[in-house]
Amino acid sequence: EAARENYRFIETLRRRWNDDSDRYAKAGEVFLSAQDNGVLMAVGGLNRDPYLNDGTGRVRHVYVRPPYRGKGIGKILVVELIERAKGSFPSLRLRAADADAAAFYDALGFDRVTEPTATHRMTFSAA
Repeated sequence: EAARENYRFIETLRRRWNDDSDRYAKAGEVFLSAQDNGVLMAVGGLNRDPYLNDGTGRVRHVYVRPPYRGKGIGKILVVELIERAKGSFPSLRLRAADADAAAFYDALGFDRVTEPTATHRMTFSAA
């Protein structure tokens, strides 16, 4: 499904997982899935931003399968990633794949940025 929609990042996720180069296993990292009776609905991950070396986290490989879009599943998944990030990262970055994804992240409180490797950023206030 993702390939048909030209979301190549899912193939990148699969390749990196299979070759053991990115298993979301470092401190603070997590990869989540949303399932309904064993049927995969959505996936998404949180890891250290590979483009920076300052402890920033990155929301990556978020994908909601077409039959499950518009039901709030993506929002639940990304809000959970944000909550988990707060204890491990001072900020998050991501690259939205298209205009719909950009609007989705805008609505979740991310700020748009014009950085070479990111479209959105969220900074957490110090507690």
